[in-house]
Amino acid sequence: MEIITANKLKTLKQKVGITAKQLSDNPDCEIVHLTLQPNSYLKPHSVAFPVQFYVTKGTATFLLDDKEYIIQENHVLNCELKSKHGIKNNTDKKLIVLVIKHKNKKERS
Repeated sequence: MEIITANKLKTLKQKVGITAKQLSDNPDCEIVHLTLQPNSYLKPHSVAFPVQFYVTKGTATFLLDDKEYIIQENHVLNCELKSKHGIKNNTDKKLIVLVIKHKNKKERS
């Protein structure tokens, strides 16, 4: 058993208003703890595997294939592989999202 505190997690990305920390990484699944400060924005991008976004705190505006979706706290957004997705925090409160990357289901070449 291992108990890990958030401040000890490996930082993957840090830029103004956004911090991504790695909770778990194995060949099948990676979990990232993503924090967006108020009025922060992660631009749309795509990946070669399905991704789930679990909003643990706040309200997120997701851009998914050129459409916007408002996702409330304790809700999950499922994205298929190669879907173009981005996240906005249009609120005045911190947004925390768990990003679950299903790397075992990536596109085979």
